[in-house]
Amino acid sequence: MLETPAAATPKRRMGLLGRLKRRRKLRRQANADYENARGTAHLTILQQAHTALLQKKRDLDRTLPERKQQLINLEHQQQQALDTALAQFLVTTRLTEVDGIGQRYRNDILRHVFRTSLDDLHYAYHVHGISRRRQANINAWVASYKRRWSQLKAQDFPGKTEINAGYQGQQTPLRKQIEQLTEQQQKVTALLQRLATEIASLSQIKRKDFIRAALHPERDPGYLETYLRGCFAEWEPVPEWFKEAISYEVSRP
Repeated sequence: MLETPAAATPKRRMGLLGRLKRRRKLRRQANADYENARGTAHLTILQQAHTALLQKKRDLDRTLPERKQQLINLEHQQQQALDTALAQFLVTTRLTEVDGIGQRYRNDILRHVFRTSLDDLHYAYHVHGISRRRQANINAWVASYKRRWSQLKAQDFPGKTEINAGYQGQQTPLRKQIEQLTEQQQKVTALLQRLATEIASLSQIKRKDFIRAALHPERDPGYLETYLRGCFAEWEPVPEWFKEAISYEVSRP
């Protein structure tokens, strides 16, 4: 017997309601599958670690040049101290080589003119009794020793050992710190690159992909299995790079 239109309408409604319920159930399941997927969990962990590592890299990018500049400054100060010690030694012991300059003039020059450099002696004429001729002789003496400065500086002179020891005591730990910071910077940079690759791969899969696969299983391309596995399967050992990212995130202040 053929159904009347009035009898067929409730059945169609029931069938439509049943399909809607199934779709809602499939959507809920797809949402749950997405939320519980290892890819979702790993993506959240890696994004947090990536943010922390970016801050670490910014800190290193700021701190490392500062430490390098501190080392440069110390090395410059060390050379200045050596130059001053050598200059004082030469003025004290050899300035009397200049024609017309005896111990009295030398002592007056040391007391009133010399500060840190042989170039200070170009103003020796401020000392009473230093004539133009004596000043010219002093200038020639200064030029002669400056031409041999590198050679003289390589030799021993009073104060050199103490100056070098003092500055090496400051530079050695600073060099070690720079080496450690450089290693950290390289490690963080490499880890950031790895995280960026993994995050980009996981971010390609969205919640809608799970819903689409649930509603149309015949169209499932198969890549959701990779997402469900995440960066590594549950039965696989945790990769070292992943451990590093997590350990940094946990230990971050």
